[in-house]
Amino acid sequence: MLRLLLILITVFELRLDAQITLTNRILPAVGDRYTYHIDTQFSDATLLLLVGADQTWDLRQLSQARIRTDVWDSPNSSRLAASFPLANAVFKSQGRDVFYRITTNKVEELGSGNSQIGGGPFGNLVNIYPSPVTVFTTPANYQENSNFSTETSFTIPASFIPDSIFTQLPGGLKPDSIRIKNKTNVTRLFDSWGRLQLPLKTWDVLREKRTTVNSGSIEAKLGFLGWIDVTSLAGPILGGLSLSNTSLDYFFYSNNSKGFLASIATDTLGNINSVEFKPDQAEVATHNIGLQSNIELVSNLVEDQIVLRTKDLVNPQYQILISDAGGRIIQKEKVILVPNAENIIKLEPSATGSFLLIINSMDNASAYYPFFRN
Repeated sequence: MLRLLLILITVFELRLDAQITLTNRILPAVGDRYTYHIDTQFSDATLLLLVGADQTWDLRQLSQARIRTDVWDSPNSSRLAASFPLANAVFKSQGRDVFYRITTNKVEELGSGNSQIGGGPFGNLVNIYPSPVTVFTTPANYQENSNFSTETSFTIPASFIPDSIFTQLPGGLKPDSIRIKNKTNVTRLFDSWGRLQLPLKTWDVLREKRTTVNSGSIEAKLGFLGWIDVTSLAGPILGGLSLSNTSLDYFFYSNNSKGFLASIATDTLGNINSVEFKPDQAEVATHNIGLQSNIELVSNLVEDQIVLRTKDLVNPQYQILISDAGGRIIQKEKVILVPNAENIIKLEPSATGSFLLIINSMDNASAYYPFFRN
């Protein structure tokens, strides 16, 4: 009996040792660039029921429908840098600049704004938090939880809203301004640990269950009456959309990779909407300096071809992918790059605009080059 008890204790201790701790080695740094493939067809929600210790989540069947790239850059690279003097990094994704202060063991969010000057009432608005919001800390372990809240408030002239919208306001008054407010509460729980099987590699991971609750309101400024909540009358403004909602997402992290390895977004019924995942095997150094330094994009303003200037190359065989601003792959081919030379890649016919060139080596290293096609 004693021998059996000792065996059980040993197994339990081994299971504890196998648990994953996320350390500050995976915190983002300026220069990091993460590329995610997005699968909108995967629908096996039963794997979300695998909760607790020593689980295995099989995502080997994921496929790519779109591509998304996240970039951590210097705050000075953003037109909004002056609004965030405490920031030492800016996160750029899908047209938004989000500013952060990254310290030894935590990441604090400071606010955000649009990457480019846009049109309409919301094109140039900047949201600055009254104080830094801690969104990620290390070390992080199984069964630990945290929460944080952010608030946004945008005021726009009422002239941007059709007069017909205001017919339900008291006395037919027309407001001077419209204020849109939103409070976001995020609850994070590392509810499981185990192995995540992706198409190219299996990782030891912690799973985070993230619940996000958005509570929004719309206020109208009516002269001497001041600000009045008109959320219930705002249906026509929103096109029937609700300002308040709850979302549930799952994130998988490894202590050997920066950024999450995969995320699963679900709807209110628990069905999977989409899965984002890393397509490579790179560990920690997600920004592949070696490949990037040996292949240079001569100009990021192009017409019908791209010119790549190479240095010493270990293997001349590469895969070329080109995605548009929506993340869709519009060109894909295998190429031979000549070392220490200028190599020309002919572009297939497409519209003008912003694109991303992705170069994959045979050993699954990747390099990324944004460019604009005239």
